[in-house]
Amino acid sequence: MWPSLPPQALSTADREALGRPETVFRSRQPVSLRIAASVVGGGCATAIVLALLGLPFIGLVMLAVVVGSLGIWRLLPPALERRWLAVHEHGFVDVVEFPVGPPVLQTVRWSEVAHAQLSSDPADAFTLAIRPPPGAASAPMAGALPAETRHAEVAPGGSASALPAALGNDGAAPRLLSLTGLAPRGRLIDTIGRHVPGSIDPTAQRNWAEAHQHDRRVAAGLGALVVATLLLTVILPGSGSAQRSVAGSFTPHSAPRSYSTAIDSPLPPVYSETPSAPTAPDEGSSGVVSGIPGSTYDYAAVCDGTVFPDAPAYTGPPRHYVYVDVEARGHEAEYYLGDLSAWESDTPSEIQLVACVQYTLGSVIGSCRYQGTGGKVLTQTLRNATYEVWVRSARTGQMVGHSRFRGSVRSCEETIVTFGGRAPSIQITRPSLAQLRSSIGRYVTG
Repeated sequence: MWPSLPPQALSTADREALGRPETVFRSRQPVSLRIAASVVGGGCATAIVLALLGLPFIGLVMLAVVVGSLGIWRLLPPALERRWLAVHEHGFVDVVEFPVGPPVLQTVRWSEVAHAQLSSDPADAFTLAIRPPPGAASAPMAGALPAETRHAEVAPGGSASALPAALGNDGAAPRLLSLTGLAPRGRLIDTIGRHVPGSIDPTAQRNWAEAHQHDRRVAAGLGALVVATLLLTVILPGSGSAQRSVAGSFTPHSAPRSYSTAIDSPLPPVYSETPSAPTAPDEGSSGVVSGIPGSTYDYAAVCDGTVFPDAPAYTGPPRHYVYVDVEARGHEAEYYLGDLSAWESDTPSEIQLVACVQYTLGSVIGSCRYQGTGGKVLTQTLRNATYEVWVRSARTGQMVGHSRFRGSVRSCEETIVTFGGRAPSIQITRPSLAQLRSSIGRYVTG
């Protein structure tokens, strides 16, 4: 990603007898920690909002793009000026490469470094004071770096008292060479301090280290925020998937699934297009029915308040068989809770519990296409669904458990069944096995 050090740097170091090469420092794109925190925080908040709206995967991709873009921007070389500092045994070569023209080089021996000025507040700055050669004027050298790169004011935290001692034999003031923007900064400071002992004020170095440590803690906090957001997005209701997901897909499948026309019964009743709020089943005000029902389907009346005092009591060891009644609220939709045969019974005298399930529709998350044997293609809109489950005793109508959750299986069903050659226009997300166990199964198996 970063271009290599221009070969002129090595030839210049050999010509100036700077000794063996040690390391190379490079300039990096400046990234404000405050801006990074704003961008990452905004990306995390947006990802969570998208997850709550039923689009968690779009949120995850968006967050990955935001964080990845920050990292790539930090690693990319500056567009208008690429800079290297090639450190050698007896000095260094400062190389600046512009978009047009050859690179500009200058060499500095360690013996020419008078002192370093290091500051972290109010701005991060690192500057070297370079002694002019004996008899040289204080004017810039020919072929040296541009003024905006080479010269700098004495940074806050620098040692102004060291300037007189740094003067050349003819009284010429040292020139200032800014190293701000070169990285890694900590290793650069250690390198300068090792080659020019006493050149860096210990107090200024300690203050910079504390500020740098604070920045590292903030960056680590942003990383932890991203990880927490990823985990939260996955565990939010409706954001997981037990099957292959189509979340975030707003185009039909390229290969339609099949549907069956084996059942050609009259169309089921169509619900009103005006959604209504879910209401809890009645508390037993609709009547008492003596005897055991002739069919397990009769237990659906428990959800309307009817009780069956001759039904088995919800006592003793499991298994406590359940009858599950599903009711849509406001819309007709294709739904399938899953295979509950292990918890249900076809024998009315074994039913102890009734699970009253109501669902309401949420946001659109995709579409599902199915193709029949005659070639006709049916399309259903896939939408989020929120489920509310009341588990009651068939004998007394007493509530045993209550739960509410968003269906987390967000994939299209493999096959559907048409009624009268037609199918509902809506398909909904379904509960996962874990959600069914938590809301119904635990009361059956104990």
